[in-house]
Amino acid sequence: LDKNIPYPPDAADSVYGTVDQNFIEAVRAALGSGSESGCETTTQTTTHTLGDTDRVLTSRLARLPYAADAGHQPPRVPDLVVLPDSTAQVASVVKLCFKHKIPITTRGAGTGLEGGAVAYSGGVVCDTKNLTQMTYNSGEKTATVGAGVLKNQLDKVRITNHHAPPA
Repeated sequence: LDKNIPYPPDAADSVYGTVDQNFIEAVRAALGSGSESGCETTTQTTTHTLGDTDRVLTSRLARLPYAADAGHQPPRVPDLVVLPDSTAQVASVVKLCFKHKIPITTRGAGTGLEGGAVAYSGGVVCDTKNLTQMTYNSGEKTATVGAGVLKNQLDKVRITNHHAPPA
């Protein structure tokens, strides 16, 4: 680490844009009013609605759990947390971040040990837990899953389709 570069960077020296109310409103608009997520198999489709929870977290208390992962690196509370439920919404948020020069950090379950899910430069954390689309092809024994699908959820679908998970 270069001793001449502050870590994390000082806000005054930052090349990044600022998460302000206008940016937050643009993100809210990009995420829209809600969509559905589901699980599909080749023989039947089950769809469930994620609920009408806020997908843009602005309060410090709501953002605090996103300040660290399971590792030992210093925490950093992000400026904003988004919880998109489609890849189209992720793309919209990424485009907004690019346009406004806001750094974006992707977060899965937050179980990493190296700080990869921590927004050390501030900006937006994109939590992928709502990206739960899953398509399972029992004939080919293949699955296409969203970033928010957990292994035990995939195993449950595989068992339902009579394909035991690997030992």
